[in-house]
Amino acid sequence: MKRNLTQSLFAASAALGLFACSNSSSTAPSTSSAASSVTTPSSSTPSSAALSSSLTSTTSSSSIAVSPTTPTWHTFSADNAKIRLTGRADFTNPKSPMMAWSGSTFSVAFNGTAVNIHLVAPGSIFNVFVDGDTIPTSVLDLSNSADTISIVAQNLTNGPHRVSVFKRTEAQYGEAVFSGFDILGDGTLNDLPAIPTHKIEYIGNSITCGYGDLDSLNTNHFNIETEDHYWSYTAVSARRLGAEHHTVCFSGRGMYRNNDNALTGTLPELYPLVSPQSTVQYNTANWTPDLVAINLGTNDFYLGIPDSASYVNATVAFVKSLHTDYPLAAIYLIDGPMLSDYYPNATSDTVARFANNATTGWPSDYFLRKGTAGAYTYTYRSQTVNQRYLDAARTALIAAGVTKVYRYILPAQSGSLGYGADWHPSKRQHSADANFLVNSIKTNLGW
Repeated sequence: MKRNLTQSLFAASAALGLFACSNSSSTAPSTSSAASSVTTPSSSTPSSAALSSSLTSTTSSSSIAVSPTTPTWHTFSADNAKIRLTGRADFTNPKSPMMAWSGSTFSVAFNGTAVNIHLVAPGSIFNVFVDGDTIPTSVLDLSNSADTISIVAQNLTNGPHRVSVFKRTEAQYGEAVFSGFDILGDGTLNDLPAIPTHKIEYIGNSITCGYGDLDSLNTNHFNIETEDHYWSYTAVSARRLGAEHHTVCFSGRGMYRNNDNALTGTLPELYPLVSPQSTVQYNTANWTPDLVAINLGTNDFYLGIPDSASYVNATVAFVKSLHTDYPLAAIYLIDGPMLSDYYPNATSDTVARFANNATTGWPSDYFLRKGTAGAYTYTYRSQTVNQRYLDAARTALIAAGVTKVYRYILPAQSGSLGYGADWHPSKRQHSADANFLVNSIKTNLGW
């Protein structure tokens, strides 16, 4: 049964004799050998000041005798050097940094039996991992919560542990302000495992975010509970390569235009920011990737084929800016699994406007035609045209001196591995796509 934070503190304090009037020694609280699965935050969340006043450190001048090995509550602020943040962060307030993009992670290693996190993140859901688990140990759902302190692990054996809290939902649904951890332990933090050698930055749209990947019906629409970036092909490929990854992704956004045909608020415009809701610029000198993998274009083609010059020029300009920030990084231009030559539909009037660019016969450079004379139906050849545009962008970049540019084509999904919400890749499809990408990176970069 889940206990809220106030109950946990009372129980721990009582076990330590903090409410007794005598100077007798206290005994350590009992623990079990497994972490409990917590699915919702604590419903009682005292302020940091109140919490601090109620916690007794092993180094306190209190007259109560406490064994050095007896777990007691200790608070560690976000700027503690032993705490690791993975992802872009706004450190305007170093004790309460803000993170927003998918995959943002807070990690700590300690000796003890329980952990609470100081985290304000309405609109967001997190996966919690204990002791290196590769499947989430529990889920912290703050999507409808204004809580400031939440339990992330409890009833651990009294010993060394590590905990990571991973943001599985995308930035547009909420930012996360992190202020630190409370540890029921010996008052010290341990070193976390070494940061991986290889670093990958993924830039993309809803596919990269993991939109609907936990769903199993393509007719279902977006639900924040079925989006989990941890199972996206990007996060999976990074784990399989043993790489640290950062992500900048936003559903519906494109390279040149968005899926609503807007030419503003595209991913290249959002990329410099620590959050899409913020005007704070991210300092790219803080973290240098070895590889930048870009999967954009699906939304550019959502309403039909975009203007070739506009799309190619936007791609070239964006990659050049990335190359300026990361001159040694390899660049991958990826076309995603949702593009095909059979969607979206086109009208005969639209086809006529492209007549000067169409080759003789069908299929043309831009359309597929089916049916019989007088009853033809047309679809845009979105996948083929996008590939042609990206190939042209790569050629232009190499000519401009950006030579470490690779093209990768993720196969169009067929449905054999199921679909997620709104026809997005399923969790199984993401896993397969991760394998494709991993093999390509190993071949091209020698990882």
